[in-house]
Amino acid sequence: MLNASDRSHWLKPKGFTLIEVLVVIAIVTLLMTVGLSSFDKLSGVKLSKETNRLAAAVRYTFNRSVALGLYMRMVIDLDTEAFHVEASESPQFLRKTPVEAGLDPDDPENEDVAPGKHHKPKKDKKDKKSSDEAGALAPTPPEGEPLPGAPISGRARYQQDDVIGPTKLEGGAGVDTVFVGGTDNGINTGKAYIHFLPNGWVEPTVIWTTDGEGTFYTLRINPLTGRVNRQAGKHDPPREFAEPEKMEQEGE
Repeated sequence: MLNASDRSHWLKPKGFTLIEVLVVIAIVTLLMTVGLSSFDKLSGVKLSKETNRLAAAVRYTFNRSVALGLYMRMVIDLDTEAFHVEASESPQFLRKTPVEAGLDPDDPENEDVAPGKHHKPKKDKKDKKSSDEAGALAPTPPEGEPLPGAPISGRARYQQDDVIGPTKLEGGAGVDTVFVGGTDNGINTGKAYIHFLPNGWVEPTVIWTTDGEGTFYTLRINPLTGRVNRQAGKHDPPREFAEPEKMEQEGE
C-alpha cells in the first residue's frame, strides 16, 4: 500500500522546466545554423565549379583559335544560362562601334544598327529613281560576283564549333552580367559575344557569375594572353575598359 508521501509523488504533474526548454531551443537553433551554413557552402562550391568551367572554356577557345588559325567567338546566352563556341576560317573585321545589346554584331543585317539607332535611313524617292536607272544601264556581272554597288561585308560567317557545343551552367549557377571592351554598359539580357583572333588576341571581357542568392564571382579575360583571372565577389571593369581600341584585321 502506498503511503501519503508516495501518493503525492505519483500525483505530481510532470512537464519541462524553463531551463530544459531553453536548452532544447538552443540545440535546434544550432542545428539550423549548421544546416544553413552547409547549404551555403554547397551552393558556393557549385558556383565556383561552374565558374571554373566557363573560365576553362574561354581559355580553351583562345588556344584553339591560335593553334588552328581560326576566327572564333563565344556566345553567352544570359537568358538560358548557357554558352557555346562558333568558328570561321574566313578573316573578319571587329566592329568599331557596338550594336545594341543582344544583337549579333557579325550579322550584316545589323551593319548599321548601333545603340539608339534601330533602323537604316530611308532613301529619298529621287535617289531611288536614280539608283534604279543606273542599275538598268549597268552590265550584268559574271555569275557568282557581287552586283555593282552591293555592300560587301568583311565579317565572317560563323559555324558552331563541335568541340564546345551548347553548354548549360548547372547547380543554379548563371551569368549575371558581361562587359565587353569598348562598351560603357554591361549586358545582362540576351546574348553577349566575345571574339577571339588567331593572332593571339581576345576582346577584353569581364564576366559576373552568380548563384542567384547573392554570391558572385568575377572573371576577367586578359586580351593579350587569354588568361582568365577569377575573383570572389563583383568587381567592376577598369576605368580604361570602355575606351575603344584600334582593331585591325590580321595581316593588314
